[in-house]
Amino acid sequence: VTYGGFLSLAKNAEQDGIILIDSLDASEELANLGTNSFAVGIYDESIGYAIADYLAENGIDKIGLISNLEDPFIFLVKNAVKNKYVGEVKEEMYTFNDKDFRTLLAKLSPFDYIVLLGWEETGLVVRQARELGMKTQFIGIDTFSSENFKRNTNNNVEGLLFTFWQGAEGNEIYKTMILDYNLQFNKAPENVLFVATGYDAMAVLGKVMRDCEDKVDCVGARLKSSIKDFQGATGSITMDQDGITRSI
Repeated sequence: VTYGGFLSLAKNAEQDGIILIDSLDASEELANLGTNSFAVGIYDESIGYAIADYLAENGIDKIGLISNLEDPFIFLVKNAVKNKYVGEVKEEMYTFNDKDFRTLLAKLSPFDYIVLLGWEETGLVVRQARELGMKTQFIGIDTFSSENFKRNTNNNVEGLLFTFWQGAEGNEIYKTMILDYNLQFNKAPENVLFVATGYDAMAVLGKVMRDCEDKVDCVGARLKSSIKDFQGATGSITMDQDGITRSI
């Protein structure tokens, strides 16, 4: 289920008497979504904050910003960047149907740095920029690490910068999870964050269900009251009273 899909499903969770857990994302938008809806995932605003921090630390005082107009997760990250970044921003947006980004890129050609927020289709933006001879430094998110993104760039990936989550080397739970994944699938995870947050979401749910079995009210109450400093593959996890984690 996508970020937007979770928002839609959350409306029915209480009516249907089920527990709904987002096992990838956590955000202020998902907080207090309902008594039966929870999020055990990366704190999405932190992705945008990390980009803004990088720009500030490197003295970058103006950027172009390209983002997908239709995706609520991308909208969230974009706003986090804009809320924390204090420099000049020239913004352009696109839709999933767009395939030709040359006009958009021409508008941003004066900028040495472009923050590029979207999914694998952003590879086409990079490809067309390079075909136009643009030397722009693109800064993105972990979607830059997907194989489809790389193919869409036509292998123009050298020098790209992007946010990325990596487990702590000293975390034995994380190391065991990676080992088990390799044994099961005979390869390393393409996106380790998706695996780690999903692993931890199930571990958190399992801990609560050992006490509550299938009693929905009990599970919901225990998720909010008993998940404090829970040790998982992503580190120490705490569920806040509004139903989301901000610890990853």
